[in-house]
Amino acid sequence: MSWIRKNALLSGATFIAIVGLIVLSLGARAVQSSPVSIANISSVKEGEFVSFLGVVRSVSPRDSSYSVTVCDSNSSKNCVSVLMARSIMPSTLIPGDYVTIRGCLNMYLGHMFVVPSQSADVTIVNPPSQ
Repeated sequence: MSWIRKNALLSGATFIAIVGLIVLSLGARAVQSSPVSIANISSVKEGEFVSFLGVVRSVSPRDSSYSVTVCDSNSSKNCVSVLMARSIMPSTLIPGDYVTIRGCLNMYLGHMFVVPSQSADVTIVNPPSQ
């Protein structure tokens, strides 16, 4: 193979790699969710990603997962169910903790719930300042 042909192949591969990185970057931006209040989560379409801050009201173990109720505040009736696999659930999560959640919004039998896909999607945070 001649030097010119090798150089052309290397240039082509570099160009394709750069274009691929740009496409991945644009795709990642499209998947990122904008923060939403729990009170407004019902306006989000099923299957879209959401992120929100709330306080844990309850933690209920199930067969292979946990059902966690997260509300806007301790006294709020604006709550959403979060279904977490045992591998995603932070071991120190207890009622009263403030958390940020990122996940896919799903509906089942008329009930709305959020499903995080990885442990980084569930973060225990300090209470927000009043």
